[in-house]
Amino acid sequence: MKKNKIGRNQPCPRGSGKKFKKCCYGKISVDKSSNMLLPLLSEINYGSPLLNDSFFISNRVHEISAPRLLYSNLLNPEIEQIASKLTSKLIDRGQKEAIDIEKTKHAGELINLMHKGVDALNHEMLKEKLLQKKETTVPIILNELKKPQSSQFVEISIKILYFSEIDCSNDILEILQKTNLNAYTVSLLCILLGFYGVEEYVEILWKYYHYFKDRYPNETFSDGPLIGLSEICERKKESS
Repeated sequence: MKKNKIGRNQPCPRGSGKKFKKCCYGKISVDKSSNMLLPLLSEINYGSPLLNDSFFISNRVHEISAPRLLYSNLLNPEIEQIASKLTSKLIDRGQKEAIDIEKTKHAGELINLMHKGVDALNHEMLKEKLLQKKETTVPIILNELKKPQSSQFVEISIKILYFSEIDCSNDILEILQKTNLNAYTVSLLCILLGFYGVEEYVEILWKYYHYFKDRYPNETFSDGPLIGLSEICERKKESS
């Protein structure tokens, strides 16, 4: 992947507000890798949030992106369920794994399967099985999300946290304060944060949105916090 060259006098991509030469020049890689560790929220500054119609008209979610697809799955779970049932009948794949998931009784063992990687045809089954044990599953998943994880693990985790209907807002805030997360994980967690509709979360999502837009202009990580901001605004309108 081609790297972007950052001038020594340009703003540091870390989001500190300092020039690159006075911040991270010679210390970090500045390519577009989503695995690059993110800065602390306190080190990111994009001014005070200004959410109005003009902002959402000028800043739109990409037509096709992983955060947008996940968001659609959260709002319309029946579509994924139907698709999963149809494809399992048409495609002879993942049957032994499906049997293993069905037989497994302990949440910890199921989460270990998530770590190893599960066939996409069995994601829905795994999610539903873990939701049956949500009181045990959710704390384990939240703890695992404090460490770098695969994109598949994060996607399934987000679905489980959302459909569990357990208030995980404080845990998500704690996770977002960490610096050992990749951009994709943070992007998807921002979607969840938006569903809580809390005004105090606007600044966090605002910072991440602008940081992703500046730091990863050719990626779609900014969609996560933008969706979160939109959710907060919509919920505010509904309650007023």
